[in-house]
Amino acid sequence: MVEVHCAARRRNILGEGPCWDAKRGRLYWLDIHGRLLEWLSPADRRIGLWTLERRATALAPRADGTLLMATEHGLATFDPDAGVMTLKAEVEPDKPRNRTNDGNCDLQGRFWFGTMQDDEHEPVGAVYRLDPDWSVHEMVGDLVIPNTLVASPDGRTLYVADSFRNVIWAYDLDPATGDRKSTRLNSS
Repeated sequence: MVEVHCAARRRNILGEGPCWDAKRGRLYWLDIHGRLLEWLSPADRRIGLWTLERRATALAPRADGTLLMATEHGLATFDPDAGVMTLKAEVEPDKPRNRTNDGNCDLQGRFWFGTMQDDEHEPVGAVYRLDPDWSVHEMVGDLVIPNTLVASPDGRTLYVADSFRNVIWAYDLDPATGDRKSTRLNSS
């Protein structure tokens, strides 16, 4: 029998985006509405946090030791040593009521992230792909709450849940480029 223990008792408003950084030995997560980036070091049980200048919704460790973040205004890097966030690319500046939501890296190094309207009711969200050269590509539109963006290990399928509609979409991809080939629906 497996016993489950609370590793860090926190009072997040909307805790999201857990991400393991093997280089630093830290589990990072975000409190979207609290504008916090928090971390736990299991080896020594230390916990820390930063208050962010803008809401962040998803993150991934980068090779240079910084973190990639999807924020309410676009994509940014965060330096955990200096505590500094730097906006790198705007996303949807024409949709001021939208913000980013969930995101994840594929094994090819591309970052997939979704956007949604903050009130969670209109199908104006999308899924984007960020390539290593910082180019951003819209891949899917007409989503309400894109969540659980996960690419298959071979890079041939991207799974996206729309939590509002209670469906999971599976998109066929070209693993070399990340470009979308076709769509099929799996409902849950």
